[in-house]
Amino acid sequence: MMHASLLIVGLALTQTAPPASVAPSVPTPKKPGVVVERVESTVAGIVAQGTEIRRLAEGQLFTEGPACDAAGVLYWTDIPRNELMRLAPDGKPEVALEKTEGLNGLAFASDGTLYGCAGGSGRIVKIDLAAKSMSTVCDARLDDTPLGRVNDLCIAKDGTIYFTAPIIGPKSETTPPDAVLAVASTGGKAKVLVSDVRAPNGVRLSNDEKTLYVLPYLDRKMRAYPVENAMTLGEGRLFYEIPAGTRAQTAGDGFCIDSEGTLYITVPARAKIFILSKDGIALGDIRFPENPSNCYLGGVNGNTLFVTAVRGVYAVDLERHTAKTRVAKP
Repeated sequence: MMHASLLIVGLALTQTAPPASVAPSVPTPKKPGVVVERVESTVAGIVAQGTEIRRLAEGQLFTEGPACDAAGVLYWTDIPRNELMRLAPDGKPEVALEKTEGLNGLAFASDGTLYGCAGGSGRIVKIDLAAKSMSTVCDARLDDTPLGRVNDLCIAKDGTIYFTAPIIGPKSETTPPDAVLAVASTGGKAKVLVSDVRAPNGVRLSNDEKTLYVLPYLDRKMRAYPVENAMTLGEGRLFYEIPAGTRAQTAGDGFCIDSEGTLYITVPARAKIFILSKDGIALGDIRFPENPSNCYLGGVNGNTLFVTAVRGVYAVDLERHTAKTRVAKP
């Protein structure tokens, strides 16, 4: 016969055991990359102090052009190596395309086509990832002069490609002047839209596509231009001026915009990304281990800020889903 005390203990154990319907805990999937630093200070509603800064790739020569496809796969360029890179499913970087002619900025159109700025050959290109090839969309201005060293681009819903061609470094009498230009994604010659900004670099459309933002590299003043039609801009205005500092000889580089109109601009000389409201008010910043060159919001959940820097690529998960609602189709 079972002793009474043992019976009581057995009942107690039976009563406190978890019900069979409770599923066992599932470990959180490991995010790609290695944690190298943490965010220094909170930017309210966007990123919290202590958030991981993960390095996704290292040992590059100079990374640029981050962009995600419809599945959230990250692509970027290594300009000196003439390589288009991507993050493989196992979280490791791999070469997607070689001999890219100094490919710099990248952008996926709404139909899933990838376009880029081949700075080395001075042309806007369409990239066929399956065929591992590039074809020319545009290589001349309306007056038949060369485009110059094309740098960054963005694509409107109607297929208009807006891009920059800055003069950074030595120039000669034949160097095409600084310009922000536009061309149809179907091809043709590019129209100069802005010619009075020194070294225009980053370029993005607002979410409603009524404003084109231009971030110069050799000027601390970021501009905003009303879009009158696909090939015409109105008079520009000062949107934000990066504060002067001991290393203010270079200002911004690339940037991105979230679904609420918040802007994230890279400031290489400060090793930071400045976060601005849609009205151009500084909200805070995120410091990175290297000087950032460009950034992009995307990933599987749409809340990962991908950052290209000198020799590495980084990722920070923001507090809200912030990628634009318009994404490329597979």
